[in-house]
Amino acid sequence: MVRLAAVLPLVLGACGPPPLGVVAGYDFRKPDRSIELPKALREISSVAAIGNDELACLQDEKGMLYFVQLSSGRVLRRAKFGKKGDYEGLAYSNGDFWVLRSDGLILALAEDGDRYRVVGEAKASSGHKEFEGLTIDGQRGQLILAPKD
Repeated sequence: MVRLAAVLPLVLGACGPPPLGVVAGYDFRKPDRSIELPKALREISSVAAIGNDELACLQDEKGMLYFVQLSSGRVLRRAKFGKKGDYEGLAYSNGDFWVLRSDGLILALAEDGDRYRVVGEAKASSGHKEFEGLTIDGQRGQLILAPKD
């Protein structure tokens, strides 16, 4: 079971900023590899690794997940989970997906044939009105939200 964690502010170290484009020793200006995604994925708002060679991509407006093979950049499949909306975050752990809507509603998804269905909902009660990101702390079994404000 995953619990909803308190909204955590992002605190940056006081040792000074890293060079532009460099985070934790990785230089985003020189990627190891890049792939071009299809036009349907120009509006993805979040990605989640679901294997060594596969990503789940959250389409921002359509209520749909796209599954992309990293080695080829090919869309393996797509799965609808909801109606049109403003979806901003995606988290994955042990076969389970959670989707964050911009208003703080978190949807728990379960696979149902070629689509996903919503099997649970929780509303963030942090006082923030708009959210931008979602991840999971697998060790603690907690979802972590990033408010936009």
